[in-house]
Amino acid sequence: MNWFFEDSGQLKVARQVSEAPASLQLELGSGRRLKVKRTQCLLAFSEPDLEGFFQQAQGKANELDADFLWQCAPAEEFAFQDFAKDVFGSEGGSTLEQASLLLALHASPVYFQRKGKGLFRAMPEESLKAALAGIERRRLAAERQAQMKQQLLDGQLPEALAALGLDLLIRPDKQSVEYKALEQAAFECQVSLEQLALQRGLLPSAYSLHRARFMAQGLHHAANDAPANSQQAIADCRGRCDDLLASLPLASSPAYSLDDAATTEVDDALSYESLPSGGFRVGVHIAAPGLAIEPGSLLGQWARERASTVYFPGEKLTMLPAEVIDVYSLNEGRENPCLSLYLEFDDQGQRTGVTTRIEKVFIAKNLRHDPWPDLLQQWSGLTPLLEQASRLRTQREQVRGRPEPTGRVDFSVQVQWDEKLEPVTAKQLGQGQPEIRLRPRDNEIDRLVSEWMIATNVAWGETLALAHLPGIYRCQSMGRVRMQTSPGPHQGMGVSHYAWSTSPLRRFSDLMNQWQVLAALGHRRPAYKPNDTELFADLAHFEACYDRYGEFQNQMERYWSLRWLGMEQGLATESWAAAQRPVAAEPLIEDGRLGREGLVRLARLPLTCRVPSWSHLPAGTEVTLEVIGADALSCELEVRGLQAQTPETPLQLAVLGSPIAHSRSPAIHAAFAQELGLAVSYTAIDTPSAELRARLQALHSQGYTGLNLTVPLKEEVYALALTEGWPMSERAQKAQAINTLIRDSSGWRADNTDGLGLVRDLLRHLQAENLAGHRMLLIGAGGAARGVVLPLLQAGLDQLVIANRSPEKAHALVDTFTKVYLTAGNGEAAQVNIAGRAVDASVPVLHALSLEALAQPLAIDLPTLVVNASASSLQQAVLTLHPSLFEQTRLALDMMYGPAAEHFLGLAQSAGVGLTLDGLGMLVEQAAVAFELWTGESPSTEPVLALFKGQASQ
Repeated sequence: MNWFFEDSGQLKVARQVSEAPASLQLELGSGRRLKVKRTQCLLAFSEPDLEGFFQQAQGKANELDADFLWQCAPAEEFAFQDFAKDVFGSEGGSTLEQASLLLALHASPVYFQRKGKGLFRAMPEESLKAALAGIERRRLAAERQAQMKQQLLDGQLPEALAALGLDLLIRPDKQSVEYKALEQAAFECQVSLEQLALQRGLLPSAYSLHRARFMAQGLHHAANDAPANSQQAIADCRGRCDDLLASLPLASSPAYSLDDAATTEVDDALSYESLPSGGFRVGVHIAAPGLAIEPGSLLGQWARERASTVYFPGEKLTMLPAEVIDVYSLNEGRENPCLSLYLEFDDQGQRTGVTTRIEKVFIAKNLRHDPWPDLLQQWSGLTPLLEQASRLRTQREQVRGRPEPTGRVDFSVQVQWDEKLEPVTAKQLGQGQPEIRLRPRDNEIDRLVSEWMIATNVAWGETLALAHLPGIYRCQSMGRVRMQTSPGPHQGMGVSHYAWSTSPLRRFSDLMNQWQVLAALGHRRPAYKPNDTELFADLAHFEACYDRYGEFQNQMERYWSLRWLGMEQGLATESWAAAQRPVAAEPLIEDGRLGREGLVRLARLPLTCRVPSWSHLPAGTEVTLEVIGADALSCELEVRGLQAQTPETPLQLAVLGSPIAHSRSPAIHAAFAQELGLAVSYTAIDTPSAELRARLQALHSQGYTGLNLTVPLKEEVYALALTEGWPMSERAQKAQAINTLIRDSSGWRADNTDGLGLVRDLLRHLQAENLAGHRMLLIGAGGAARGVVLPLLQAGLDQLVIANRSPEKAHALVDTFTKVYLTAGNGEAAQVNIAGRAVDASVPVLHALSLEALAQPLAIDLPTLVVNASASSLQQAVLTLHPSLFEQTRLALDMMYGPAAEHFLGLAQSAGVGLTLDGLGMLVEQAAVAFELWTGESPSTEPVLALFKGQASQ
């Protein structure tokens, strides 16, 4: 016997093999067997040809009209076999006819509801009408979609798509027939939606899409005018300015600003005056919209949502409405409310005092970026300001351990819009002529302005820290730059605090900090309190917007650079191929320089492109490219690599010491160089102490770029650096030892990377960003310990205990790091515990102990980190440590590596410390810091560590 049965909502036919009381075993025509419940078996038949029977039944089912069946069907629920009697006669028709009726009912869900196995019910009339109307709408929509798709394929733009315009790509309804037609046509044409829209004229230009998409999706408040219903708020803001000008004291000296010609938001100005008692005073005057705009006000929320002024070639969308900017911008020829920082210096340029005031300042002149000699004629104060700015930079360079880079250039990308069109229309369509100019960085104007703004951001960062008020700080440690609400050092700049405060008309972060500084001065209540969730939310919003705006600016600079290159070759279209040039006999050649992983930066344009075949070449390699074409939609340049000129002379580096044959430094730096594709020669040179001075002179004359120093030369090089007057980082000064020298024109610059190496190794294993919350026991007070204390404290330790066999030496080391003074914002000196550390953070507790004290239970908080920097491992001496010392220790580390570290690490392991390390990681990490100081490239340390650990296991 054969059966018509239902399986997973489908009707099938099969042959019965066996049966059970509640089920049947059936075999399909394919031979596959199924166990099927009896209730699912709907109709038995005897025809042996299963497939033939099913096809005949399907043929007859197609002849049955669903609407006719619906009209004949009873109103109540029915079985298909009972209904067959009404359709085929009182006998119910043949088995084949019953099967055909079952198939017809099953295939008509619009007309019949399935109520069970073989049971159906006719759809109510209203529901049927609605369903049929929906089917008809879908049929008509499908016809419209197919018609529009065909028009697109035929090179036409359907009217319905043209009516939607840019919205079809910027705010698409992906279920609409218009979008689906465009999507299907693009798929069949093998192009993107944007490319097809551009080809058919739906997009006026690629630029219009980039700009409109950013305005709709990337920008808060796309309109560049004042908020709705804001006229009263603007009037109040203007009235507040009038009140301030009537009540504030007038600054004793006029001020001058320095900006480019396009600047409309003048945030800062400078003043200079000699003091009767000797020395001079510099005033940094910052526009003060924070005096009138409240955080929760309409204008305050507007500034918060916009977050920053948006810059891109040919356009600028300001953070604040133009009417507010006009009131508070430091425009020439008038008095303006200002938040002023006054820095006083003696005749030698040493700072003697600092004061912050709220006052009005007369702006004598808005100086523009003219040639330097012309500016000097307009204000004589520029010369002494530049001289003092150079002193400030030198001080920062000594702290950061290397000079500021020089000789670099910036590209300025501008657009002259088509004067034949309305300005708004020209900008929307991208109808303009690009101009690209080179501007050398670190010229006199840049140096003058940047140093005084840095000094101001540092001073007001200290002011907020001393007032225990949160703010927005830009910090850098361990090579990472981040924004945070608590103070911290910016090691790349060489400053202890850096709070963006000098552009309150252009950046919301600066306006936030201005509110906080005003609160520190007692002028208002703080806008934010410590750990304020609103502060964290505002910072996150600012960072997201600021990054998005920067990405869009870079994208538009790429777009206009591609347009400029095409126009230079006589090509007016946005996207172009070099072969289309009017005179295309010769290839279009451009020069560039390699970065990492085959990224090429062109020499005469702010453009980058990638040549994968050059990914193995070292960074800095000079290359020549053939330009193939440009795509305005992706803003990408298509190129072909032609020639790469690898430098013939490798970078010469060395490590000095005696003995030195055991050093792993050559292998470490060779691995770094191979990873980064740099040509480097790193050698180990045996150098007894008596030969040190002559060896350093010889290596300098031979052109060596950098040197490492190891035992016993670190302290001796420090003494020599003092004698020779070499520039020295704060790390090296505090360590009184030098392990790294960097070549400069007159000699060497000195640094110590040991501490950073230790901190990086600790942070990697702790999987943390800083050492906050940790207490460390540092065993030893010799050169190895001294070299790591400053970076450890800057990394945020809560407590540092230094234990030494001679307790006097430990006490002296502690004293070195607790006698550091910073100047508070009110001009008074305040003692803090460590340079470069937040003065309002938890003050690190420093203790000095005798080594003998470690044999007894400690009377202070137990350490979470224990580091052995003593000579015990080198001398294989026994350390006596009480087992309770390690009760809270998460990590123990010995600065020695290999067998020498086994005794100390064994003590820690037996006391239950889960994570024990030797000094190999510290060695590799400090080498990476030195390598970066020499080359500017940051190598990865994990592969080198894995290599050495693999060698050790073998």
